Amino acid sequence: MVMVVVVVVVVVVVVVVVVVVVVVVVVVVVVVVVVVVVVVVVVVVVVVVVVVVVVVAKVMVVVTVVARLNWLILDLPKSSGNKVELVARLSEIPQGLIPYPELAIAEEELGAHIMGTEDARGEGVHTVINDPMIGFAGEEEGLEYI
Repeated sequence: MVMVVVVVVVVVVVVVVVVVVVVVVVVVVVVVVVVVVVVVVVVVVVVVVVVVVVVVAKVMVVVTVVARLNWLILDLPKSSGNKVELVARLSEIPQGLIPYPELAIAEEELGAHIMGTEDARGEGVHTVINDPMIGFAGEEEGLEYI
C-alpha cells in the first residue's frame, strides 16, 4: 500500500513539474513573439514615416524650384537684356534641382551654358560660362561662381 502511495505521489509530482515547465515555456515563447512583433511593427512604422517625410520634402523642393524657375524665366522679357538679374535669381537654386527643360530655357535666355559645380565651401552652385553680359573671360582664368 505504501508503495502505491509513493508511486502516485511521484507521478503527481512529475506531472505537476512537467505542466509547470510547459506553462513557463509557453509563456516565455508568447512573450518573445509579442516583443518581436512589436519591434517589427515599430521599425516598419518608423521606416514608412521616414520615407514619407523624405519623399514629401523632395517633392516640395522640386515644386519650389520649378516655381522659382517659372518666376525667374517668365518674369524677364526676352528682349530685356537683363541677364544679370536672371543669373542672380538662378544662383538661388541648389545644384542638381533644375529640371532639364527649364534649364534649357534658362540657358537660351542667358545665351550661355549653365552647369552645376561647387564653390570654395563645397556647396553646390550653378556656374554660367561664356556670358559676355557678366564678363567671364575664359577657362584660363577659371570658372567664376554665381
